[in-house]
Amino acid sequence: MSIRKKIIIVSIIFVIFVLGFIYYISRSNIKVIPGYISTDVRYISSQESGRLLRLDVSQGESVKEGQELFLIDSSKNQTLLDSNKFLYSASQAVSENMSKGKRQPYIEKTAIDISSAKANLAVASKEYQRQQMLLKDDSTSQKEFEQAQSKYIQANNQVEALEVMQIINNLPAREDLRNAVDFMSKFINSNSKYLQQKISSADVKSLENGYVYQIFYHKGEEVRAYSPVMTIINPEDVYIVFFLSKEDLARLYIGQTIDFITPNNKLLEAKVSYISQRAEYTPPLLYGINSDSEISFEVHAKVDYSANSSEIHIGEPIKVELR
Repeated sequence: MSIRKKIIIVSIIFVIFVLGFIYYISRSNIKVIPGYISTDVRYISSQESGRLLRLDVSQGESVKEGQELFLIDSSKNQTLLDSNKFLYSASQAVSENMSKGKRQPYIEKTAIDISSAKANLAVASKEYQRQQMLLKDDSTSQKEFEQAQSKYIQANNQVEALEVMQIINNLPAREDLRNAVDFMSKFINSNSKYLQQKISSADVKSLENGYVYQIFYHKGEEVRAYSPVMTIINPEDVYIVFFLSKEDLARLYIGQTIDFITPNNKLLEAKVSYISQRAEYTPPLLYGINSDSEISFEVHAKVDYSANSSEIHIGEPIKVELR
């Protein structure tokens, strides 16, 4: 072997040694901290109790904002709502009728009575006037004159009484009675809106984009009000959780990109989104290595997550590399 080849081989070995030494030094400055994948789970429930009539999604399925998730039986509320609509229409009809006075047949009969009474008054008036003229000539008795006068007064009073009655017939009902009916109408209408809201709340829709994480009930099962039927996770809210000692806090800041290793030895990135302001003096021992007492401050770092990806999973442990 020539001297030149020996020099090249020695140089290569030296470079490899130097690079290995540099890598060792750099790795010795990396602190490995245990953590785990976490997320903020949404527990989806209905305000109504009843049988689960429809389940529109499956576990692991991607959902969009406004997408239907499930339907709770609300037939009882629908029956009450239909009954309320009938009562409201009836109360409105009663209120309208009261605002018009008595019904038309009463008004027409009173009008006929007034016409008849006026005819009688005309006859009694003529007879009264005739008796007055006869009394002046002493052609009639005082008794006949008084009888004619009495009949005239009675006929006139009857006409006046019937005219007053007709005025009353055309008047609306008493104000306090009308107010009571109007209040009843408003109460029924308000109750109908409440029932409609309960029926709408039984048809549950997603409020945001995400993935169906767990489903707790099957179609046909009885569900209590506010009991979660399923959970949904938003991929934007998946993050890693780990704990730092007070001395290591100086290495991190909000928005910093850090590396972590999955159980499959995949090196991934996360961005620090939360650093606790209060110390955790009793951290979970599950994530302690050799110095649990040093783990004191909780840190969150958001990661890119997809339910269809196998790189990370909710709840699995990871290792954070802190440089």
